[in-house]
Amino acid sequence: MMIPRMLGVLSIFNPSIRRWIAAPSHLTGSKSDISKSSQNTKSPHYCLSTWNIDASSARPVARATAIINHLLAPSSPPSDIVFLQEVTLEVRNHLLQDSRIRSGFIVTDAEDIAAFEDVPFATMTLLSKALVSSPTCDKHATIGAATRFKMPGQYQRDALCTDVFLKPFARPSSEMDIQEYYRLRLLNIHLDSSSSTISFRKRQMRYVSKILHEKTTLESGQRSIGLAAGDFNTISQDDQGLIAKNGPVDAWLEFYGLGSQGSIWRTNKQKSQLLPGRLDRIAMTGGLHPLEIQVLNPGFIAVPGPGMEKDGEKDHTSQFDSMASHHLFTAASAVLNAAKVALGPSAANTRVSIVGALSVLKYAPYRQTKDVDIFLLGGNLKRQELKRELPRVDSNLTVNMEGIYGVTYRCPVTKKITPVDLVNRRLTKFEPHSKILANLERLELPWPTRDDVILMKAFSASERYIDAKRDRDIEDVIKILEMSPGPLLFSESIDAKEKLAFVRSLLPHLVGNGIWSEEEWVMRLGFNL
Repeated sequence: MMIPRMLGVLSIFNPSIRRWIAAPSHLTGSKSDISKSSQNTKSPHYCLSTWNIDASSARPVARATAIINHLLAPSSPPSDIVFLQEVTLEVRNHLLQDSRIRSGFIVTDAEDIAAFEDVPFATMTLLSKALVSSPTCDKHATIGAATRFKMPGQYQRDALCTDVFLKPFARPSSEMDIQEYYRLRLLNIHLDSSSSTISFRKRQMRYVSKILHEKTTLESGQRSIGLAAGDFNTISQDDQGLIAKNGPVDAWLEFYGLGSQGSIWRTNKQKSQLLPGRLDRIAMTGGLHPLEIQVLNPGFIAVPGPGMEKDGEKDHTSQFDSMASHHLFTAASAVLNAAKVALGPSAANTRVSIVGALSVLKYAPYRQTKDVDIFLLGGNLKRQELKRELPRVDSNLTVNMEGIYGVTYRCPVTKKITPVDLVNRRLTKFEPHSKILANLERLELPWPTRDDVILMKAFSASERYIDAKRDRDIEDVIKILEMSPGPLLFSESIDAKEKLAFVRSLLPHLVGNGIWSEEEWVMRLGFNL
């Protein structure tokens, strides 16, 4: 079986021309230098760090910066190899600007963005320059190719492969050449998410094993060792044995013993469909052995606030990602995950979107809200029935007796209560930009577009009988247009013309109750008089 692949390069930053360029292999050193570098017969030790940095974060750049700060802190073990998953194009661009990465690492995907086209995020690998910087270093290695192996699945995932060639662990002859090196194959992987894609993860693990054991194009006698690490999304019982069934060794089980499955995710043991477990794993071939395993414990990683650090994002978004809003995201994720389970196969026919005040804060985080509204369309359960089913899936949810179609989420850690209402087209009068429920990634929130939020709030204001609520809706529209300016286009909607006409019909109400003149409203909305 030939696995489709996309060839890439490893790049190094050249400060003299201030550009990323193809990294040299460092095979140009003399054989005598290489021989001298091999006086130590002890096998080298390498530190690998792997982290899914969460593309769904409201501030992915700031979050990635905080994670890199943590990994590269003087108090952290120096990372020889760094695997990152869920890297957005924006985050990739920011990482390539980081002076520490420029000076200390060789990276993938620095010279083109092919891996980020048509996908919401991708993987990136960073290799410490210490691996290849000096032939006299006992870790000295020679870098090979960087390749993305395409894998079957629902989310267009791949296995990012980098080959590193290590000198033999015993003193070689002065005539040693590359065929006598060990090939260390490093696979950075992110397997398909959700319980419904277990069949794809089984196939993906077969691909991973095949890639790890793929014969080198060099002499057949060259020894090959390797590992695959990253987000395995081991969320079901069927996932637990996939590594062993396909040949590699689970590093955690080798280090701690076969009776220790361990928990590095959802360690608070809350009751839900997603039990504590190890979503992130390391699968090794023979010849590699774990010497130490450290769990980078979850906590509140400091996120730069306005003016604290230039991270490529607008300052106002920091308010949206503050801990004051975090419980809202958690509540929304809990309801969506429970709804996916409760709806079963019909989740593939259900569209969802975050609406209401929380969607306003996505584009204009100028105020707070205490509840969450989720738009649903499709599915085989009515909202009233779904409301009763959700607590049966997640015990942190209870039926909200005050809301007709709502539930209440109680955070098992902070004990904070968050009401979550289920709404449909009868309330919004149109379908906002939405996503298929079954396709949502872990912790992913389906946001409407800015234009849809403006339309929803403008319509809501026109239906209000209470002045204070009507004024708040109009203020929401004004703040969105001020903080996230631009004409209404509804570019992601197939019914853009109808939506534009809808907003235009509401213009007299906006002018009559807002602080702007008709000319100002027309200019802000991008209309023609």
